[in-house]
Amino acid sequence: MKEKYKLFPCCVPVKGYTRSLIYDLQRSKYFICDQEKIKYLIDDKFVPIDKNDSSFINFLIENELVFKIQNDELDLFPDIEFKYDSPNTVISALVHSNYLDLTYLNNLFKLASIGVRYITLIINEISRNEIFEIFKKIEESDFINFQFFIEKDILNEKEYRKISENLTYCKTISFIQINSDNNLILEKIIFKKFNLYDTQSFRLNIELFSENLLYNSYFNKKIFVKYDEIVNNLNSIKKWGNINSLNSDEILTIICSEEYQYLWNISKDIIDVCKDCELRYMCVDNRLPYERNENEWYHKIECNYNPYIAKWEDEEGYRTLAECGVISNENGFSIDHEKIEEINKELWEEEDVTD
Repeated sequence: MKEKYKLFPCCVPVKGYTRSLIYDLQRSKYFICDQEKIKYLIDDKFVPIDKNDSSFINFLIENELVFKIQNDELDLFPDIEFKYDSPNTVISALVHSNYLDLTYLNNLFKLASIGVRYITLIINEISRNEIFEIFKKIEESDFINFQFFIEKDILNEKEYRKISENLTYCKTISFIQINSDNNLILEKIIFKKFNLYDTQSFRLNIELFSENLLYNSYFNKKIFVKYDEIVNNLNSIKKWGNINSLNSDEILTIICSEEYQYLWNISKDIIDVCKDCELRYMCVDNRLPYERNENEWYHKIECNYNPYIAKWEDEEGYRTLAECGVISNENGFSIDHEKIEEINKELWEEEDVTD
């Protein structure tokens, strides 16, 4: 009776253009996998021992990604059926405002009443006293995660820590100033471009993986408020109404409309470049996708990770998409496979020699 090695159900192979990964969704880890051998895991979810060398089997065993079974036991270990489901119509909010006082904060509490639990505030002007008053009030809300971007270093670290320690229900709170060089990059992430430096910025778990399979994990179930106006992304020209004058039911009606939700279903599997990226199911990408044709979407802003050469923008040997012969715009999507092959030989053969 032949033996095989089967992937644990929480371990999912994901093929990228240049390299592939095995996501371990239970341990929140990923492993780089041989590009040629990944196909066995994707197609069959198991590895026939007689088709693979011992080094690959040992790699899988040592990292606790597979277990040994008999042929007649395959049906006893079904795969996980990845489904994303949430009882809330909306879960998170991103609010950009010139000010934040108690009156405006009370209006934002309407978002908590319709299901928002995670909120990010970007505030242009706020005083020291207002910060203390606001966070006393936040403790009375149903928000469990609160991220706060301000342009000035109004409080010192000790004062920020004191505010955080006094919060009991709000599980996570972040203060981020955007007046230093490093935090100007954070400002770019929100307003201008998607900018990650390494995979520490990614989240790897069953919930996000399941969501990314079918939805755009950045826009899905998120409400945006820009200068008091409800929009469905920060670049939107269309405004759905002023949050100060709408009640909770009216806000919920807006969010439930098909027009408001049109970005929610744009998964990375139908977006140029993203669909070829091995990181696509752990990534929360805030760039705005644009529709070319039905089920054909692209980004106008280039990500700083290039999946065709597996390089980050700040890594040696990085090339832009155009330099790799990859064109993605309103006119179409094309890949110069021969050029990419030449670049990868140059990059990775040199690294192998160096190593």
